[in-house]
Amino acid sequence: MSNLRFPDASVIRNSHFIMNITADKLADIQNRDILSYENDYRNNLYCPECNKAKLFLRNGTEKIPHFSQSKNSFHDDDCSLNFDRISSKKLQIMYNDNPDEYEIHNRLKKIIGLFFRNNKTGSSPLVVSVSKKKKGSSSSSGIVEETHVKASIPRRLVTSLRDEDLNKIKIFYGEVYIQWVKSQNCSLWNLRMYKGYNEHSKKFFGLCCNLIVTDKVHNYVKKTPSYICNQHCYIAFFGEIEENKSKNNKAYYNCLLKRSEFLTVETLQVL
Repeated sequence: MSNLRFPDASVIRNSHFIMNITADKLADIQNRDILSYENDYRNNLYCPECNKAKLFLRNGTEKIPHFSQSKNSFHDDDCSLNFDRISSKKLQIMYNDNPDEYEIHNRLKKIIGLFFRNNKTGSSPLVVSVSKKKKGSSSSSGIVEETHVKASIPRRLVTSLRDEDLNKIKIFYGEVYIQWVKSQNCSLWNLRMYKGYNEHSKKFFGLCCNLIVTDKVHNYVKKTPSYICNQHCYIAFFGEIEENKSKNNKAYYNCLLKRSEFLTVETLQVL
């Protein structure tokens, strides 16, 4: 558990949740204002899911800033990091074969509430109950019994995507700036997610992911209250990331939105 790399952390001061912060952002604060880092953040970093396990920032000698778990620090009993990951086969069923759209959409909304507003309602939205077969107590009977165990759904901060995330089904989430763009000469839309937005030049920067949306799915998405073309927002979606290369051979990450329920957006500011 201590070898895990966390791309984000909860900042908690005097038992009060302050914010979710990315390792990249905190590394920048540390480099620019060491006094602020020492006083406001260094000893106030916790697991972004359960807010119990203590974390610390790795920066400087590390190639990519990230958080690591402190020794002798433990997660809350219900934290997804206490459980094995759901098998690829069962995740594929959840994503492709027999998805419960309402249940998945509800999980995505809870993830935004949990990571960015510290809203804890019931069990973790990243923990699922999966069936598991085992032999009965009587070895001679040959009867196979079915039981249920808890498993975790893999997640990734969308502003910290890595090549290791390619071709893997996960829940992606983050605080981003989004822009809806209609593709030329085809019935597709692009939901582009950026790390920032320049108020002076009115330009987005730091493209981190492009969500491809068909006209059919887009017709459902645009009916939601949070459908705004350009906005600063919290986002969560369920999908599989692929790498794409533009004409200038610059690589970026693509993801096809299979169902409108696999996306949720919470507006922070209209741009």
